[in-house]
Amino acid sequence: MPKGYVQIKKGQLYYQTSRSGETLVFLHGFSLDHRLFERQFEYFSEQYQVLSYDLRGFG
Repeated sequence: MPKGYVQIKKGQLYYQTSRSGETLVFLHGFSLDHRLFERQFEYFSEQYQVLSYDLRGFG
């Protein structure tokens, strides 16, 4: 599972992604981070490319 940080103008964002295929994106709400979707990430990774990342200022 590829994961890491991507540089943006005002810092960096953490991300993780799964296999290729149709993409499913998980976005967390206020005061949370990518870990909110750990179970869903594992489940949907079997059929989809899943992307989960931390919004700027979280995680």
